[in-house]
Amino acid sequence: MDCSSALELLDCVRPSSDDLALPELAEARAHLESCPACQQEFAHRQQFDLAVANAMHAVPVPVGLEGRLQSALQTQAAPSADVPTEAPAANTSRKRRRGGFKWAAVVVAVVLAISLWPNSESLFTVEHTLRVVQTDLATATPFDGSFETRLPSEWNHPGLRWMTDWRGQNLDDRPGDEVALRVFRFTSRKGAVVDGMLAMLPANRVGPQPQDSSFTRAALHYPARDGHKFVAAAWREQDTVFLCLVPDSAADLELLQRLLGGLAA
Repeated sequence: MDCSSALELLDCVRPSSDDLALPELAEARAHLESCPACQQEFAHRQQFDLAVANAMHAVPVPVGLEGRLQSALQTQAAPSADVPTEAPAANTSRKRRRGGFKWAAVVVAVVLAISLWPNSESLFTVEHTLRVVQTDLATATPFDGSFETRLPSEWNHPGLRWMTDWRGQNLDDRPGDEVALRVFRFTSRKGAVVDGMLAMLPANRVGPQPQDSSFTRAALHYPARDGHKFVAAAWREQDTVFLCLVPDSAADLELLQRLLGGLAA
């Protein structure tokens, strides 16, 4: 197999995947292992694919946009009556790659345009949300169900006692809650009872989004709030951003991170 044929087949390999181990890529893989030039070109293409994917993930997607884009893509992909349904096999992966890059660029452009459109939904920074989110839920209204609520990974833990159901908070002038809130309780190293708060909101309402993907590894924040001191952590799991606030003590929040991470307190 020559370089051109090998690279054409390798175009379908997704970054950070096991695609290269597929049986149908055995010949291309063998060529890649023996050809330094193709190794360099393959690595360059993988980095490019990854950069496109990261650029798309970094843009907050407005609510409902995903469905509209999928519908548009399905319409675009529908075969025309005057276009042959089969193409030469040698050109398939190349066309797929070029088509994929074309639509990746279109998706990024559309997402950016809608995100910056004056009538699009507001985005909230983590820092702003940590400053304004309610911490006293005694008078908070029940969450209105604007999005699906769930506990973060590892938070179904016997060391936590949930003191409230989900309560809601509106962060802008539009109808509906942007944040869902719950109060929980745990015991500090000194035996004191600590009341903390968990908040969640859709990731497409947060920008820029947290870099951490786990509470147990999330960096600490010290939000400036009038009259009260809190330590907080922010992280993203799939399509949700979670915030955890604990009064005053970084040691208590770090203890909670170790507790939920399965480490000895």
